[in-house]
Amino acid sequence: SEDGGPFQLSGTTPATSETFSGLHGSTYAFYTVANDRAGNMEDPPAVADATTLILPDTAPPVTTATANPPANTHGWNNTNVTVNLGATDGPDGSGVQEIMYSASGAQAIASTTVAAEFVSLNFTTEGVTTLTYFARDFSRNEEAAGTLIVRIDKTLPVISGLPALGCSLWPPNHELVQVATVIARDGLSGL
Repeated sequence: SEDGGPFQLSGTTPATSETFSGLHGSTYAFYTVANDRAGNMEDPPAVADATTLILPDTAPPVTTATANPPANTHGWNNTNVTVNLGATDGPDGSGVQEIMYSASGAQAIASTTVAAEFVSLNFTTEGVTTLTYFARDFSRNEEAAGTLIVRIDKTLPVISGLPALGCSLWPPNHELVQVATVIARDGLSGL
């Protein structure tokens, strides 16, 4: 019986035990009837043999975001980045129903919902992208949104202002003369 409703046959088994799974926040009443090999059957009891409450799931899931390859010590990557989002709902949870994510910045991603515990995203656009994500479980608990910043710079730095090839100073009179103003630039991650 679920939440005081009528009893329903859950199943039959030749084994001496059976496993039952129910919904969080519901009360279940059970009775058993045994049959022997001669065909004798026990009478159903007047009241349930056991009653149990499956406690409600009030804890939200937890999502972990992992970037591959990880960023360098300055927080940048010089290649494409794959971000894996993995959500878990704990041993007493109702289970992860879905992961929601979006991204803004260099590589925008519209708000997306995926009915899964795991999502893999590829980032290929140079610049700074902020990924926002969270998960919801089957009891409709939502975790607070998390963020991961992905910084990609695949463009080599540029040095300019060097004298042209073949440039020479003559006569060598041991005096310092400015021949160039050398400038190094990097438009994304800096130098």
